[in-house]
Amino acid sequence: MRKKKHSSNIRIRFSHKLTRISRLPLVRLLGVAAISCFIFSFVAFHNRIDIFVWYTFHTPDTAFVFNHDARFALMIGDYYFNEGGKGVYKPDIAKTYYKKALAIDPTVRNAWHQLSRIDFVEGDLHAAYDDINMQITLHGDSFPNSYYMRGLIEGYIGNLDAAEKDFQKALAIGDRSGYPLKAGQLGVGQVR
Repeated sequence: MRKKKHSSNIRIRFSHKLTRISRLPLVRLLGVAAISCFIFSFVAFHNRIDIFVWYTFHTPDTAFVFNHDARFALMIGDYYFNEGGKGVYKPDIAKTYYKKALAIDPTVRNAWHQLSRIDFVEGDLHAAYDDINMQITLHGDSFPNSYYMRGLIEGYIGNLDAAEKDFQKALAIGDRSGYPLKAGQLGVGQVR
């Protein structure tokens, strides 16, 4: 009687090992499938993973790993410069991402303008002047506020005639482009 019990125990233990062994390929298969799905989604949707990470966690370094696009870096910079009132005001982080955008594409729209604004706020008028001149050189009349910004810097430097010309140009471009820039916004009254 003891031998039968013993043999049935062996059978139970043996069958338990077989079940565990038969599950191992299934676990491996599921693991490989999960990794394959992750790799496929990264390849197929890499431009969406960065957006998901950015909007979900607001971790710029992690999001930037997934996308080294200049416009994406500019978007992160705008968030940290509180552009449009939809972010937070951390100009040091914003400046870092504007510089990253320019390192990827030196002609990216508006990055030189934003760097100029940050340099102006920080009191570095010469760097602000160089940055805004680069913006105007690259993008010309496409953004009237660049002329306003240059006029503001020229006024602080003491070049009032050049400041007035840039304020007038900002108004003229704003009128032609439909951009909502009015003399009252410039703080100069009626220039014309």
